Order: sequence, then structure tokens, then C-alpha cells
Amino acid sequence: MIFDLQHFSLQDGEGIRTTVFLKGCNLHCFWCHNPESQSPLPELAFYPDRCIRCSACLQVCPAKKDGRLALHTQECTRCGGCAEECYAGALQLMGKEMSVEDIIKDILQDKDMYLSSGGGVTFSGGEPFMQPELLRQLLQACRQNGISTAVESALCIPYQVLEPLLPLIDRIICDIKTADCDAHRRATGQPNTLILQNIRRLACDGNSLLIRTPVIPGFNDAPEAIAAIASFVASLPGQHRYELLPFRNLCKGKYTALGRRFAASDYQTPSAETMDTLLATAAGCGIRCRINAAFI
Repeated sequence: MIFDLQHFSLQDGEGIRTTVFLKGCNLHCFWCHNPESQSPLPELAFYPDRCIRCSACLQVCPAKKDGRLALHTQECTRCGGCAEECYAGALQLMGKEMSVEDIIKDILQDKDMYLSSGGGVTFSGGEPFMQPELLRQLLQACRQNGISTAVESALCIPYQVLEPLLPLIDRIICDIKTADCDAHRRATGQPNTLILQNIRRLACDGNSLLIRTPVIPGFNDAPEAIAAIASFVASLPGQHRYELLPFRNLCKGKYTALGRRFAASDYQTPSAETMDTLLATAAGCGIRCRINAAFI
């Protein structure tokens, strides 16, 4: 189940890349900027400013009631028929099944660009390791075609799921949202114990890691919070890149379209001064770090 496939991506690893977004996630971060990634099932999004009131969607909705579309109700079957009929683009189905062959065919369109730029393919989400067999087949096909691979994961997954796929992955991109286990549980629905264990084991096994922290106001934007994360990164064997990602409130429209409330809708982007202070704090722990302002 895929919810997006993005060409010419510059923020998901080295060089020019194609990012394949697999649907479904076992974390529910309250600031998530891809809410359509969370459910493993297809979802309907509605953009009312595009609606031309043609009622074509009503003609095909199997669960309509009292002349109303079943959108965002328990009766909705998520069949996607309404989105197929909506030529104005007001209704969109988020998530579709694609075969490995079709995904790889799409990826291979830019193979020359990957090779010339030092890029490749990044599998993101959601949580890509929640679809391990699909991910394995995609990684294997990339390896067979000489394409470099990266996987972006929260790593809140048993290590026995990760381990068989590691020989097929050139770079792992992961988050440490906070070093505080209770705070992590409150913010994401899961503790961070397994995540930190996996990161340390991956580093001990010689894997290349890009570790990121989304900086969320009031959650982890204090110097002591970043110092705790950076100290953990500094304790890992090997050399690993670390990035700070300033929160950007650009996804409110996605939540509205999906019929959901965005818990971080009133949060503001951290100031440049705050980010510079946090960067200096992380660097003071003895690690390579930078601010990636273009990502989130």
C-alpha cells in the first residue's frame, strides 16, 4: 500500500532521489506532517474549494444516506469510487495498491539521474518496515538494478524484522524525537525504549545512520532536551550525521481534508535564534550536525 511516489527528492538522502512512501505507521506523533501516512488503509480526502457541486460522487457512493456522501463516516467503505468520478479533484483517495513491478518501473525512469548525482531511492512512510515483504522485494529489485537505497524509519520495530533487510540498505534515516521515554509515549503513543535499542544495535553493527530530530515547540525545543539526544548520538560507535528539523505548520489543510483535528495547529515554527542555540548545543556534545530547514 503506497500513498505517494515523489521524484526529484533532495531531502531524503544524498543526491537526487525518488522517495516511495509506504502507508501505515505504528506511531501517532501529534505533529505528524503526513497524516495520510498513519492508517494502513486507503483514505478519502476532500478539498471543498475545488468542489463544483456536480453531484457525480453521489451517483456512485454505495453508502450514501439521505442524499449525502458517506465521506468521513463509519459507513464509508473507502472504495474510492467517488474520487474516480470527481474530475474537479475535490475528492482524492490517499493510498493505493501497487505491484513491485509497477513501482520499480517508475523508479527506473530516473536511474541515470541517480547514478550521475550519487542519489538513489528512499523508502519512507508511514513506517516502511510495517510492510516488510513488500520492502524486501523493492530493495532486492533496486540492488539488482544497481540503485542505491535508503530507508526512513521510526525504528519502533522488532530488530528481527529489520535484520534480514539490512544487507539491502545503504543508509538508514531515523528519528530520535526525545530521550525522555514518558514524554515520547505521551507524544507518539509508544515508548522510545525499542527505538534507542535499535539505533545502538545498528550503530554497533556498523550501519550508516542519519539521525534527525524534529524540533517541536514546547515538546523538545529546550537546550537540555537536545543535549540529551545529542549525548546519546555522541555515545554511538562510528560517525553518524545528525540533523535538526524545525517544525513547520504546513499540513493543517491535510488534516481538514481527512476530517481530522490537527493537535499542533496553533504551533509556530521555531525562530532562527532558537534553532541556532539548539544547533550549538548539539555541536557542543561533539557530533556532526546541521539544521535542515527544508525538510519538515
